[in-house]
Amino acid sequence: MTFSSYLKRLRKKYHRDAIKVLIVAIIVFTLITIKNKKSEETTYDVPSLPSEVTDVAMEFEPTTTEPVIELAPEEHAASGLNTWKNTAILGNYVQLCQIFSSLCTVTKFNGTFTEDQKAEYFGEIVQIVMNTDEIKTKGYSLLKVLKQILINASKGARRGSSGWTKMTLNLWGMKYENEFFQVFTHELGHIIDLGALNGKSRVRSTLFTEFGEKNFAIDDPSIPFYSLSWQSETIRKEGMTQEDFCSWYGMSDPFEDFAECHNLYLNHQDLFKQLAKSNSLLQKKYEYFDELYQKNYFSNSQRSLPETENYWRPRDTTRILE
Repeated sequence: MTFSSYLKRLRKKYHRDAIKVLIVAIIVFTLITIKNKKSEETTYDVPSLPSEVTDVAMEFEPTTTEPVIELAPEEHAASGLNTWKNTAILGNYVQLCQIFSSLCTVTKFNGTFTEDQKAEYFGEIVQIVMNTDEIKTKGYSLLKVLKQILINASKGARRGSSGWTKMTLNLWGMKYENEFFQVFTHELGHIIDLGALNGKSRVRSTLFTEFGEKNFAIDDPSIPFYSLSWQSETIRKEGMTQEDFCSWYGMSDPFEDFAECHNLYLNHQDLFKQLAKSNSLLQKKYEYFDELYQKNYFSNSQRSLPETENYWRPRDTTRILE
């Protein structure tokens, strides 16, 4: 083979290799372009949440919407307020879970329950959560905030407890009719207070903390309520008496104050209104929830008081005996 023939063969080889490299480069470029385009098409905007609840919100598919129970408001003749019908959510547990899948995912039962019992408790949870989300005027959706609802049939120390995103209810301590409904409403008040109502400021409150941790923004929507009776997380304002609170238990701290008034407003509307008539501070607490829920509530209390007993306060709003 002559040297010129060798060079010609070598050039052909390089041309073939160059063509192969070019083809590979074109294929890679095409694949990358398709992938980027697909990524752009499936991108969605997720509402920005505070760091404490961002991980919770991301557990739910942003494009999935939970069916809303349409409960038409009734005009309340005496007050002009809207009473949301407390219609029972019927169906077996499997059916309810198929319809309200997001709530079913976070609801856990610990202990021995029949399917009918699960359906009964879960139906009440659906009633309260969906209706509260429907009438609430501010804050994040409870379907995004709630991370766990634990219904415990075994013996527990307390009837209920809640944090920012999780709730536990111990049935063992509940003795009265409709007590589960009221305890759940109280505990949901904590979830709304801590997890759903959040300020946007990066400046943290130094007066109202969570066991010393500066977790609340200074523009947190709950702080105006706290400030009505509280100087700080642990200190009530000077001159506060039991008549300035929705219950004795509400005098424990700002968080229980909020949750007790939350239950009193939604489940004992007329009683709250009557008690507020003779106390300007309680009237402001009533007005706070009036604004939060657009004058909507679940039910009126069957208990009424003579005008001479307006100083009376329940020990615990979840155990008001009708």
